[in-house]
Amino acid sequence: MARRTRKATSASIALPANCSIRDAAQLKAALLELLPQAAVTIDAGAVERIDTAGMQLLVAFKRDRAANGLGTDWCDVKATLHEAANILGLAGHLGLPAAAVR
Repeated sequence: MARRTRKATSASIALPANCSIRDAAQLKAALLELLPQAAVTIDAGAVERIDTAGMQLLVAFKRDRAANGLGTDWCDVKATLHEAANILGLAGHLGLPAAAVR
């Protein structure tokens, strides 16, 4: 389950290891709670697996926040998320930070 933290008008969410359709309802609920926050940081450090449903939730969250002029930052993005975003052609929609070169 995603962990959320809040400070005044900023918040963060730590994505779970498994961001799949099986857990999509919980992730959606967690993201919806954060939608109106002025600034949100998504910590993707624990993500080991993400499927299309998980990616769709993240893209919709970023899109809806951007449409309302709200910023969303990423931290600790691992290769798993970068690879899934690139395979699905969603890297640009998510605004992920550049992947670290190994």
